[in-house]
Amino acid sequence: MGSGIRATSVALSLTLAMASPAFAQTITDPAAFASAIAGVRAGDRSTDKFAEPVPLPIEGKSFRLTMPALDGSEGQGTVFYDYADGVLILDASPRNVWPTLAGPSESLPSFKVTDNTQDLGSYVGQNAYGATARVSVFKNSGAAIAILSSPKPMLSPMRVKIKASNLDDTDWWVKLELPPAEAKAVANDTIGIIEGEYARLPSGKAGACMSTGVSATINRPSSYSSETCYVGAHIERIALVRKSTGAVIKEWTNDTAPRLGPVLWGKVQVGMNKRDLTTVYPSITSYSYLESDGAQVNLEKQVVASVEVRNWPVKGTALAMLLTEKYGQPIEIDCKYEYICQGQWKVAEGVSAYMTTLGVLYQLTDTKPPITYSIRR
Repeated sequence: MGSGIRATSVALSLTLAMASPAFAQTITDPAAFASAIAGVRAGDRSTDKFAEPVPLPIEGKSFRLTMPALDGSEGQGTVFYDYADGVLILDASPRNVWPTLAGPSESLPSFKVTDNTQDLGSYVGQNAYGATARVSVFKNSGAAIAILSSPKPMLSPMRVKIKASNLDDTDWWVKLELPPAEAKAVANDTIGIIEGEYARLPSGKAGACMSTGVSATINRPSSYSSETCYVGAHIERIALVRKSTGAVIKEWTNDTAPRLGPVLWGKVQVGMNKRDLTTVYPSITSYSYLESDGAQVNLEKQVVASVEVRNWPVKGTALAMLLTEKYGQPIEIDCKYEYICQGQWKVAEGVSAYMTTLGVLYQLTDTKPPITYSIRR
């Protein structure tokens, strides 16, 4: 077993001493939420192949989760603050969760609701070489709300700092330039408010659990396991608020920060993710291709950025005429030969269709033209 150690005496003192919660959130109807999580946890642990599907009594109900800002870091499923060089960062930063057996491919961002660690005592362990050590055993149990939809997130503070603009947008945050004393007062008085409506996961299940763990070694004689169970929700509002006055520092809603943009083509909207695409086009392939229409949906940061359609009944100048009939006079056009033609048309407010040598690409007008578009301005 290498440096791993095994129990030589089952001396676990199951005191189940509860550690102090890392944070003190409040949520609407905590008993109903706890009951839903308990049902999800029991269903996740069940080996009964004939068990009835886990119910979700809170489905469709509204909730409000309040979280105090803590001194922390990104990706923990909490609201945290950071202060450096006269700048206070306040950030609602989710943590990814996924079903244990499914893996990260089915991950969803989430916010923690409960988080408790139990000290399960210790035992004497021994590795394959006969070395022994007393191993401390800890178990963490958590509950979370997984985000199915939300106001549009932002590139996280750290990703902005390292100029990683190509990475996913994940957080909701604000920076304030304040002197130390004032920054401390604001940080300690900030709460995050998450409002939304409970819903089933994209799989149709009531929820899921993610389990992780770290085994003990001689050099690190502690064993740690963690299980986070979660239900889904459509988030309608995320706000950073002063607890003492109720003043809103910054808020994001589906009206002020819409996740979805205009329709590009068919039923495809800017900002749609894979789940959204599958909902409107169940036959779409894993690489976002619609075979019946010859349409490739292009994603950036895991959301729709453009759609390229290649299946047209005509080409060249004939296609240019077809697009003109459909969308009106082109913004610009260059047809050197009958079968080599390029141009740009206004499809709708903020949306353009670019005809290239490969087909027609639909995207936002204020973004760079496709690399296959060669009309020089």
